[in-house]
Amino acid sequence: MPNILIQIEELTVPEGTLILVHVPSGNPDTTYATSEGLHKIRVEKTCQPLLQSNHRRQRMSIGAIDWSAEPAESVAVDDLDPLEIERYRNTLRAQAPESDLLRLSDVELLRAVQAVVDGRVCNAGVLMFARKDVLQRVVPQHELILVIHKTPTEIQRELLKLPVLAMLYRMTEVLLLPEYNSVQQLSVDLFILEIPWYPKEVLREALLNAIVHRDYTEQGQVYVRLEKEELTFSNPGGFIGGI
Repeated sequence: MPNILIQIEELTVPEGTLILVHVPSGNPDTTYATSEGLHKIRVEKTCQPLLQSNHRRQRMSIGAIDWSAEPAESVAVDDLDPLEIERYRNTLRAQAPESDLLRLSDVELLRAVQAVVDGRVCNAGVLMFARKDVLQRVVPQHELILVIHKTPTEIQRELLKLPVLAMLYRMTEVLLLPEYNSVQQLSVDLFILEIPWYPKEVLREALLNAIVHRDYTEQGQVYVRLEKEELTFSNPGGFIGGI
């Protein structure tokens, strides 16, 4: 359940007759159960029961449930930080100065970006705009740990528990410091080009992917590890189903 349409044909072979059953790929937007209503999941070569605790996560992994759009528990609009809303406005002014969102009030803006739906704050709204204490209470797994290997024996660690934009700006600020992001000069004809070790756009894209595309149903933190010539991002979870 739900039912699927299969094709069956006979194939004659020296040993007798084979029955061929052609089963099409399932709908990636749903999960399937046996006729008795039992959901199962493939584990290596066997099919194991899909426990209720994992069923929701399975549906989220295939995109059938959008965790970010669900209402956050015990969070009101007053729990959102006006400073983070203004930070979002400033980002819009820099990136899209003609945006119609800039002409909206704070409440209208939150509704327009679907941080608030039907008067309730969504999980995405918490991640973007909540005060630090609310963020820690509602989404305690939203953490980023920066580990910098300055020398083989000297390691610097920084733990961030901030809304998404604040976390992005702080991490970009640190990783763009000259001591971590040196600039190489390249001569091309009469011009001298300055090539950063890590371009700003690449850093921000990697950071956003690590923060936004993590699995928020799992515990664990986003890790950013900076070594002498290597920058590594890791986060809980994997790709959505089918990828």
